[in-house]
Amino acid sequence: MKTARIALRKVIIGTLLAAALAFPKAAWAAAGAKVTCNAGDPCSIGEFLYDDSYAPIDSASCVINSLYPDASTFLNIGVSSPASVGWYSHSFTAPTTTGYYRTQICCTSGEDYLCLDKSFDVATAAATIASTDEIAEAVWGYSTRTMSGFGNLTADIWGYSSRTMSGFGNLISDLWGHSSRTLTGTQATNITSVTNNVASIEKTVTEIQTQLEQVVNKPVIQNYLENVPDLGAKINETKTTADMLFMNNQYVISQAGLLQLKWKTLSESELLENIAGLNSVLGEETDGSSTGSIFGQIAWLKNSWTWPLVEEVFDQTKAVKAALASVETKLGEEGKSTSAKKELKNLNYYLATLEKLIGDSTNLSGQKTLFGKLRETRELAEVFDSRETEVNELLANWKSNENKETQNKIDTLFKKVIAVNRISQASAAFSPKGGGSSLEKQLKNRLLGLRALITANRLLLAMGANTPFANTWLEEGSMVFKSLVTNPSKIISQKVTLKYYLPAEVKKENIIETDEGLTVSFDSEKSQYYVEGEFNLRPGETQTVAVKVADIWVISDDEVNGLRKQAEELSRPLEKTSYFAQGVTLKSDIDVSLDKILVLQEGKVTPEEKIRAYREAQIELNAAKAKMDKLKELVTQAGSAGNFLGFVGGSQTMAVWGLIIILLAGFVFLAIYMRIIMNNNHYQNSKTHEEENKTGEKEAGKSSSPLKIKAGQVIKMAAVFLVFGALTAVVSGIIVRKITLSSLPAEKQVFAQSDLPVETENQQTPEVEDLSVEEPKDEEKKEEWIKISVPSGGVINIRESPDLSSRILTQLTSSQEAEKLEITNEWVKVSLPDEDDPQEPLVGWVSDSFVSSE
Repeated sequence: MKTARIALRKVIIGTLLAAALAFPKAAWAAAGAKVTCNAGDPCSIGEFLYDDSYAPIDSASCVINSLYPDASTFLNIGVSSPASVGWYSHSFTAPTTTGYYRTQICCTSGEDYLCLDKSFDVATAAATIASTDEIAEAVWGYSTRTMSGFGNLTADIWGYSSRTMSGFGNLISDLWGHSSRTLTGTQATNITSVTNNVASIEKTVTEIQTQLEQVVNKPVIQNYLENVPDLGAKINETKTTADMLFMNNQYVISQAGLLQLKWKTLSESELLENIAGLNSVLGEETDGSSTGSIFGQIAWLKNSWTWPLVEEVFDQTKAVKAALASVETKLGEEGKSTSAKKELKNLNYYLATLEKLIGDSTNLSGQKTLFGKLRETRELAEVFDSRETEVNELLANWKSNENKETQNKIDTLFKKVIAVNRISQASAAFSPKGGGSSLEKQLKNRLLGLRALITANRLLLAMGANTPFANTWLEEGSMVFKSLVTNPSKIISQKVTLKYYLPAEVKKENIIETDEGLTVSFDSEKSQYYVEGEFNLRPGETQTVAVKVADIWVISDDEVNGLRKQAEELSRPLEKTSYFAQGVTLKSDIDVSLDKILVLQEGKVTPEEKIRAYREAQIELNAAKAKMDKLKELVTQAGSAGNFLGFVGGSQTMAVWGLIIILLAGFVFLAIYMRIIMNNNHYQNSKTHEEENKTGEKEAGKSSSPLKIKAGQVIKMAAVFLVFGALTAVVSGIIVRKITLSSLPAEKQVFAQSDLPVETENQQTPEVEDLSVEEPKDEEKKEEWIKISVPSGGVINIRESPDLSSRILTQLTSSQEAEKLEITNEWVKVSLPDEDDPQEPLVGWVSDSFVSSE
């Protein structure tokens, strides 16, 4: 395609470029501006054409070519100039697809040819502002309501005419004080209570959700990669920068072509003024990415990508800058000379070469242009996304696939990923580190390695081909934290720093193996172990290192069943007591939590899913244990409650009987006291009667004799009651004691069963040392034997010295007895048979966490 550098004798662009000659800086700003059309609205693009005498040209042949944002064709139509005005345009309805439409109008007049950029944006139309009448109609609903009169608005709002805008009638009493309002009604006090309850519930729910999110969604691996840009955002920003670079370059090309066309008519000062404007568009070689000049935009591309093509664009722009300086020098020294005009032609040649290097949005992947490279990178990122989706789909359907079928799919996917891989020595990502022997585990680890390789390729695209980096992921085989460290540079050796934090659940004794070059340290501030290392890599070298950790992220079925049985045993003593209902509720809650633990851990495929499920299950386990403690408290209360007459206000039976005896004794003595008082009154009446009848002393003796007899009877009766009360208290005490003592063995048995430790697959209960003393049969035999307990599915390392970084002598896959020789700093020196040389025992060190006494 011919460009604007070709000498145009009869065709010159109209108003825009004419203004550019008069006001170069303003024209440059206009060159970068884009026309915006609203989706679905009429839109028009076109251009005026004039000859050297500014007469309209109506005989030119013009074609408008426009592309959708996805580079497919939107318009390809010829246009003509009506009524001899020189205006070549096309009107259309803007499409609904929003975005940037690359558009050119190319015109031919005789032997001359010119193309101009007429690109435009299509955006969603802004909402129109409603008129005052429309607003009033929407608010009031119909025409009888106006801004100065409410019509029957009041009656509509309140429901009946007695309520007005200045008086609410009985509205307030209806809301707050009406007698029919209940606790669930709208009384003020009730509303406050309900509001407080709702606020309290919302606060509790929010706290629980926050805890779950913090615990469950806590990163499994915390990598330390500084300043890693988002690949998608980086590609979009590159597209914007490339578009601006293209428009600025087109502006410079158009201006340089016009200078060549108007060479004869423009004065030296006008030529120099326009060249100064072009210099400002180009900028300086030292411009930063924020300047907006052509050099500034190229600087941003250089900082963001390591494409060799960007260097070529930069070198060509320097050539353009030098040619423009040469034109300016010649004009200043020689004026409008032939050599100055020749330098201007050279400038147009360099600009044409730069235009080819930049290209445009129609360029395809593989073309040696800036836009072609951008399309290639975007398509590569889309391929990575597609391949990762395939990996995730295979993992999601892992349980439903047969091994053979899965193996074929993984082999096919492996070839697809390797075909687009940009990491050198990528096979290092698939070196076996987990030690898994089953085919299923090997296939799954291969898939996890493929996903990690895709992530590493994304990092390479985002960070550039000269920046070293590391990427860490998880594989199975116990639990393997695998890291790929690479130096993508093809020229120099570089140091790669690796650092990541292990999950918070990992303890020192859980770390089984650490590759050379890695160290495991403890961060006291975070209370967490972390892995770090430095690797000096040759150009293009890639290494894989790993840390192997015991799989502690599982709550076994044995532990769950043990807790379930414990809850059942605890609930039995509560039967036929007033605590039974509370016990049933607690046991049901415990069963629900335990069932949820099993559901959460079921069907988890990847190590990350397994760890997150474990964290959520751990919350349920803690809740179940807390309710188990409450259940134990109920059993304690039920055991201390009365069994003779049942539960009476929480008091013991002996205390209840004591109260009963005291009350009965009180009533007895009250009756006796009343009897004495009545007898005294009777005695006084009898004495008076005696004097009147003159019966003498004999009568008085007869009347006093019954009193003495009755007093003695009262004393005897009181003694009888006291003896009876004492005997009753003693007998009831003996009965209560026997009943209470008979209930203690069962209670102790329940608590003994509830306090038994629960064995799990990953943690075996150490055997309890027998405390009975026996006479040694052989006094010379003084060796102390211990048992090394190996977790189910794991291994125990026997090391050369008491240090995690020391050499591993052997690995135990099953529990074994050994002779204890020495104890040093949480390490035990042991002697055990050597499989290779049974005559010579193997002496090494093992962590005391896995050691128990025989």
